[in-house]
Amino acid sequence: MKLKFTLTTTFLGACALAAFLFWKSRQYDDTVKYETYQVKPITASRSILARGILQCSETTPAIVKTRGRITELLPQGTPVKKGDILFQIDDSSAREEIENQESSLHTTELSLVRLNTQRDLVEFQETQTINLRKAQLDYAILEEKMELAEPLPRDRRIMEIEEELAQLNLEEAQDNYDREHRLFTKQYITASALEPFEQRLENAKATLDELLLQNKLKKKGATDERKVELNMAVKRARANMERMEKRKERRVNDITAQIEAEERELKVIKHRIAYSENEIAQAAVKATSDGLFKVRTYRDWTSGGLIKEISVGEEKNQQDVVGDVIDPTRMEVKLVVNEADYHYLKEGMKVKLSMPAIAEKTFEGTLKQLGAIGRDRNRVDPTALDSGDSEISMFNANIAFDGQGVIFHPGMSALIEIIIEQSQDHILIPRSAVKQDDNGKFQVILTDHSTKTVEGTYFNDMYFAIRKGLVQGDYILVPTTNGLL
Repeated sequence: MKLKFTLTTTFLGACALAAFLFWKSRQYDDTVKYETYQVKPITASRSILARGILQCSETTPAIVKTRGRITELLPQGTPVKKGDILFQIDDSSAREEIENQESSLHTTELSLVRLNTQRDLVEFQETQTINLRKAQLDYAILEEKMELAEPLPRDRRIMEIEEELAQLNLEEAQDNYDREHRLFTKQYITASALEPFEQRLENAKATLDELLLQNKLKKKGATDERKVELNMAVKRARANMERMEKRKERRVNDITAQIEAEERELKVIKHRIAYSENEIAQAAVKATSDGLFKVRTYRDWTSGGLIKEISVGEEKNQQDVVGDVIDPTRMEVKLVVNEADYHYLKEGMKVKLSMPAIAEKTFEGTLKQLGAIGRDRNRVDPTALDSGDSEISMFNANIAFDGQGVIFHPGMSALIEIIIEQSQDHILIPRSAVKQDDNGKFQVILTDHSTKTVEGTYFNDMYFAIRKGLVQGDYILVPTTNGLL
């Protein structure tokens, strides 16, 4: 019984294994129609197809230079010449500020004239007072010097001569008096006639006594009391002069400080006027080159996130960009390339361009710039449905091309073919014939419906290039849904 059960189990296992192998060998979708494809060399150039967007290669932004509300704005797409006004910012507040500051400017200038005149007058008056005090000081110093100085031999001789003259004058007066007195005694003259001679005698005596006393003092020098008095007079004169000098300095400094304050205020007022004038000058933003004026758009979250064009009446801050002046004849193509194609690309590769909007023309270009940092596809592609990361990187690229004088519009789409290998023979099969298993290996379906692992790489959007696993003359099955036979 146990032996019979073992044989039955072995038989059923073998049948299951045979059924699995038969299913595996015939694994293909019965709902898809296949056609037989003979592997053969195909002459083809290797290229990468992509879609890009036209953008201007030469764009000059129209930047707000002073904060305010837009009062004038050129319509979208207006042709402009260099120097044309693109938009105007409201400058009424700046003009009002200039009017207010000009009034303050006039008042401050008058105040400066008054203060400068006042300072000149104070300097003149105080200088005159100081000069007077200086003259008084010089006199006191000279007086002290003269009284304290000892007479020189020449001065002593002069004093002796003066004394001798005074003595002679006294003797002469005495002789005249004596003579006249004798006449009076004899009653030849009256007392009134004698009186003048008596007075001359007394004057001569007084003059001699005074001269003797004065010369005695000069020879003896000034007394201690006189020395103190003279020294105090000099000190008082010097103190008066120094006080006058300090008063002049203080008064002039006070007025000078007021002048400096008014001058600072004048500079501030002029700066405000210049700033307002600059605001007025910058309120009119002009084109710096010829081209078309393209008004920028923004997302208005107050209206549910709608995309709107910037318009008249909107408040703008300094450095905001309202629009761009573009050259419609000079365009470039912006695109993103898949990481699988990235390593095939090099700057300088030739590119062919076609545009649905200009179907009759084909343009040639060059891969000008290739980004070095990739970003996730779902964050680059605006049509991506997944909110998370796709773990597939995309790289930015930039294509320059000859527009042949055609007028383009930014935002136009372009079909791009980047030639990475010129035409030559390759063992190629349709891409639809190749599948990848869970291990990432490439597999094809043979005519007996079995699968075969091959080695190779995707050649372009149509073909897969075989390196190993198939040779010329082999047959495989290819789905007919894509019509790639």
